[in-house]
This record gives sequence, structure tokens and C-alpha cells, in this order.
Amino acid sequence: MKRIILSTLIIATFATFSYGQCSPDMSVTSGISPDTAVGMSVSYVGQPYSEIFSFVVPSDTSVNGLPSAPISHVKLDDVVGLPSNYTYACNPANCEFPGGSIKCVDMYSTGNPTSSQIGSYPITIKATGYTLLLGNPVSAGQTIYDGYYLVISASVGIEEGIQHVANGEMKHLISYPNPTSGNTTIEFAMGYSSPVNFTVSNLLGEIVFNETKTANKGLNNFKFDANTVANGVYIYSITDGINTISKKLIVNK
Repeated sequence: MKRIILSTLIIATFATFSYGQCSPDMSVTSGISPDTAVGMSVSYVGQPYSEIFSFVVPSDTSVNGLPSAPISHVKLDDVVGLPSNYTYACNPANCEFPGGSIKCVDMYSTGNPTSSQIGSYPITIKATGYTLLLGNPVSAGQTIYDGYYLVISASVGIEEGIQHVANGEMKHLISYPNPTSGNTTIEFAMGYSSPVNFTVSNLLGEIVFNETKTANKGLNNFKFDANTVANGVYIYSITDGINTISKKLIVNK
């Protein structure tokens, strides 16, 4: 949910790159990306984290033919709710994004997250828009974006592909489709046979689906019907009590 004081002023995507200036996603044309429906990527214990948000700032406040005012800039005031070893940096460094531009913010971990930080952290983004009045910037009020969550997971993962847990005896292969509007298949490989538990949780940690079965050595899968839950971001986990896999699932019907 977001409360927009300047309703025609849209701020778009945050970008993360923890060891240098971020680069905005130039394919984004409006809004904030990722929005709250997509959400932030999962942060894993023992691994550095970064998330890229890109801000698309319109050149004026024109909407549906109503009288408009030129936008001077948008100032990122604060990101509230980040754990103590997470921070953000802007490009440009003063966090002032001119009207008619696409800029970015680097949200990243300054130290690897620990197991004591496992959980879900609500994140609020605050920004103020400034219009031009007689050539001078004038505050048009603060915009507050809430509904974001930073999830810190126990699983040690590699975002792009195969995920190794513990000694590599359990591997995440793929979830498809993801995002999903209905039935989803989660494939994983086992180096041994064992009972495994599969859960799907919302970002508040509430379990919305739970299933246990015996996984065989080799390729296995779980099926999940996303029609049973509301749109949003979920975390699915597979565990045998020793090894655990956790990944993000986006439901968008």
C-alpha cells in the first residue's frame, strides 16, 4: 500500500550493486520496479546481498489533461526497516533525481547476514517531490511506499541457477512457471532417498501449504496450485531436517 501526496509523481525502480555506483534499468518506463507485487529478492545467510531499484521520474505532473507543473527533482529521504548490516546508496550520491530522468538506488548488505537475522523485515521507502514555481523548487509533499519485505533465508543459494545446500546432496533445479498464475512445479535433485517436507509461506512467515513425501535418489518434484492463495510473493522451502532449499515464488493471477 502506498500513500502518494503528489499523486502524479511516480518514482520507479531501486537498483543494487554493493561495490560501486548502481546503473538504472533503462527498459523501465514508469513506476517503481520492482513493485510490491514482485518484491525484493531473498537474502541468504552467509552471502552478500544487493537489490537494484530504478527511479523513473516524470518531467511534469500532467495527468489526464489537468493543469501540470514541471518537476524539479525527487529526493529520496530514507529507507526505513533495513537490518543493521544493510544500507543503501544512490546514483547520484545526493539521492536527488531530476525530473525526466531514470536513476537508481543500491540497497545492499555491508556484512553477510547471519542465522540470527532469519526472518521477514518490512521496508518503507520515503521520498519528497519538488515542483518548479517561478524557477524555484518547492516541496510537493512526501510520498510513502510500504508493502516491501526483505526476507533473510537460512538457505545458502546461488540466485541464477542450481542451488547447493550443505554438502551438495540436495540441489534445487527449477520452478516453473515463476511467476505463476496457477499450477507450479518445483524440481529438485537428491543424492539419497529421504522423507522431505515442502512448505509455502507468505512474507509474514505464515505457512499456506504443507506436504511431506519420500524423495528418491535422483530427480523429484512437488506440485503447488497457486489458485489457493492471493497474489503476492511467497517463499517455498524443501527440507529433510538437515539440508534445506528456500526460494521465492511470485503469484500473479
